[in-house]
Amino acid sequence: GTDLAVAFVAALTAGTAYVPIDPELPAERVALMFADTAPGALIATARTAADLPAVGVPQVLVEAPWPAVDATQAYPEALPEHPAYVIYTSGSTGRPKGIVMPHGALANLLDWHERAVPAAPGTVVAQFTAVGFDVSVQEMLSALLTGKTLAVVPEDTRRDPRELAHWLADQRVAELYAPNLVIDGVLEAARECGADLSGLRHLVQAGEALTLREPVRAHQAASASRLHNHYGPAETHVVTAWTLPTDTAYWPHTPPIGRPVDGVGVRLLDTGLLPVPPGVVGELHLSGVALARGYLNRSDLTAERFVADPYGPPGARMYRTGDLARLTSDGELVYVGRADHQVKIRGFRVEPGEIEAALTAHEDVVRSAVVVREDTPGDKRLVAYVVARQGAAPTPGKLRAHLAGLLPAHMVPA
Repeated sequence: GTDLAVAFVAALTAGTAYVPIDPELPAERVALMFADTAPGALIATARTAADLPAVGVPQVLVEAPWPAVDATQAYPEALPEHPAYVIYTSGSTGRPKGIVMPHGALANLLDWHERAVPAAPGTVVAQFTAVGFDVSVQEMLSALLTGKTLAVVPEDTRRDPRELAHWLADQRVAELYAPNLVIDGVLEAARECGADLSGLRHLVQAGEALTLREPVRAHQAASASRLHNHYGPAETHVVTAWTLPTDTAYWPHTPPIGRPVDGVGVRLLDTGLLPVPPGVVGELHLSGVALARGYLNRSDLTAERFVADPYGPPGARMYRTGDLARLTSDGELVYVGRADHQVKIRGFRVEPGEIEAALTAHEDVVRSAVVVREDTPGDKRLVAYVVARQGAAPTPGKLRAHLAGLLPAHMVPA
């Protein structure tokens, strides 16, 4: 709840880098994150702290009484290159990667956001996104630093589209950040249950390719809201954006991901790092102040993805996204797909190789393959296939239970 936002701001104010830990993650994954980051303190409720693996980290319990802080107390100055947070994402080798995002990149994002999504003080912003997803940073700080009101969605409400629709209406939420599958679901639920969401002024979609289905079209036609399509991997946060026209008659079949935000360089390059002409598909390479410092304690992976920028000044870097795109004649970028096997599930980045590694760790599995199926447009699901050890017959239920003990819920195949 609100304790999360308070802890988040307190950590940044004190000059430290924060690491979000979802208490619903498997204990083994949480232990790995603790070992990798070696945190100086754990801020949590007493109940959450008791459920986490015993790692010997000093605890700051939010229920405990704390003396009032001297208003004149000075805190260390955070420089642009200092780390602001570390967020973990799926790794193809079977081990998650910690992305170290500096203050300079975060400040650039928020400076652009204030101009791109303007709103009056007191405007209500929903804190919907999971704290382990980088959009949560944009949600919270874009609200708190500009005089808006941050309304934290109750945990049970997040999972029920009808409850979420009623909550958004009751709280008079004007800004919602979510993957388009969630946006479609809550708008459809609102129509079915009669929740009035006409007060939504900005719907910001990120985390997966935007598809324009009937619920969002109907909402746009009946209200004064704007739909924004934001693109950016966790290694950079938002790097391109496109706001759809107010009239749905002008909505394209495939919405662009737009143009670079301020302070960001975007290039479409071929395999030889040469620019491709407009209309030709190339890999997105990102540069500028938005780049993360790299992967925590993974210099090999950092060197692989954060490479020297041959088009920038000496010492400049660029991030190889693995995302493919093309440039339209109007100068807009259109996302095409991936150059590797990485996928997005409900806005979360997933490396099938990490799931396959966890599956083959089961004593009854010899080989495995994980793919994505989309039987219903926009509804992507992970499906796993296994070759069992001779004489063994592991059931789907047992394999799911095995994976649930190792991976986040969004990475467990359906």
